[in-house]
Amino acid sequence: MKLIVQSIIICIILSTGPAFSKTIKIAVIQDKHTEGSTYLLLQDYLKSKNIDAMLYSYGSYLLAAKNFEKGVVDIMFTGSGIAGWMIIKNIAYPVVRPVAKEGWSTYSAVIIAPAGSSHFTGELSALKGKRIAACELASSGEFFVRSLLGDESDLVITESHSDALEKLKSGVVDIAVIKNRVWDVLKKKYPGFEQISGDKAEHPNGTLMASYNADKNIIKKLKTLLLGFENDRSPQAMRIKTAMNIKGFILTQEKDFEQTLALLKKAGISERSEFVFHEDLQSSSKKKNNE
Repeated sequence: MKLIVQSIIICIILSTGPAFSKTIKIAVIQDKHTEGSTYLLLQDYLKSKNIDAMLYSYGSYLLAAKNFEKGVVDIMFTGSGIAGWMIIKNIAYPVVRPVAKEGWSTYSAVIIAPAGSSHFTGELSALKGKRIAACELASSGEFFVRSLLGDESDLVITESHSDALEKLKSGVVDIAVIKNRVWDVLKKKYPGFEQISGDKAEHPNGTLMASYNADKNIIKKLKTLLLGFENDRSPQAMRIKTAMNIKGFILTQEKDFEQTLALLKKAGISERSEFVFHEDLQSSSKKKNNE
């Protein structure tokens, strides 16, 4: 009789407890430009849908990417520069990406200069000799410039696109290369600047990348959940949509990164490239100087 009672109690506990199988580990970039509360909202939302999620905070995308490669974390929302790099290195694949309330889900690079500057014609000579501010490891920043100028570029690396504009404002650089979506939002703040040209490529924005080491069943469940997110009108879902300024998510595949991958390869990224881009460049420059 005692054995039967114990069995009943165990069954009750199992049937009422959360249906978590494994924990999915999410890389989160925690800096002044990141709203950590957004990820906490997402974590709670996933748990309410029986997907156990744990946040792992990192100070930069580069550090997060390194830990992603080591298998410390399973998924990560990231810009197309890092996402494309992960695809080239064959360590992760795209799952979904957010669609902004305005309807866009891609972005491109724009070249910003003081008003009255000569327009960029597509010739490298237009950028050569110019001191350029560009966001670190961004396809609409550093990678765009390196794809055009290689090691000859005079780059001032910034932590964000808005920081690149501030460098231009202070006169530290001649040109800023930034994300067009950022320029659309901030252009009124910089009336003395103008867009002189840009990149026609379309790069997927904020893609959710999944490690090949992550549990495939959990990723599949997560993908299904997020693809139906637009139709979820619950207060919890609406808070996330407001915080992220999105209306939902759409399916994202490697083919969506065709233009991004071409740009990265032109910038010198290969399957053997380690997530230490600037250190690689410094080592390469020292080697050249010693030859």
